[in-house]
Amino acid sequence: MDLLKEWQQLHQQKFNYSPIEKETIMKAIYQESNSTISTLKKRLKFKLYWILFFLVAGGIWMLCSLDRPELLMIQGLIMTIYMIGLVVMGLIYRKMDTHLDFTDQTLPLMKKQNQLITNALNFEKYWGLAVYPIAAFIGLLISNHYKGKSISAFVQDPNFLLLALVLIVIMTPILYFISNKMNQSAYGKLTDTLQNNIRRMEDLA
Repeated sequence: MDLLKEWQQLHQQKFNYSPIEKETIMKAIYQESNSTISTLKKRLKFKLYWILFFLVAGGIWMLCSLDRPELLMIQGLIMTIYMIGLVVMGLIYRKMDTHLDFTDQTLPLMKKQNQLITNALNFEKYWGLAVYPIAAFIGLLISNHYKGKSISAFVQDPNFLLLALVLIVIMTPILYFISNKMNQSAYGKLTDTLQNNIRRMEDLA
């Protein structure tokens, strides 16, 4: 069934469908939304796997850096940042439903799932805005540290701080743009579909 066509016909006929016809359309919308919500949750799960991967990799990196106390402090900060991301995204993931039943509560549940995935993507956006400058600064610190230079000496060097500031100004918008593009590619069509289906269900209710 072409849901968009049915929805357009619904407006043209000024809601003159019989209760049976409305229920048929609503069931079709519900089935499509169920599939969409399931896919959104799976893709959010992939994000959690990526965070876990970085945490495991970070843990191994820390074990290999036990003789570098300055580096361990920075690694601890990185791990904390990723742990915050894992906890917040994990809580949102657990609140999402994999399957919705077709009841009088279907529309409120669809709205809830839409809000949850929106919250997850917004959190990642703001988390990124906070993390990208830190990541650029830390990346510069670590690269110089592995050249045999002291981290504490670098943070007191005006030239280094100026270079770090320039790097942050350049890298933060680039990373933010790439992240948004990736999320738009992975979630954009799915969230649009879910939001359109919510509007259709509201029109039919």
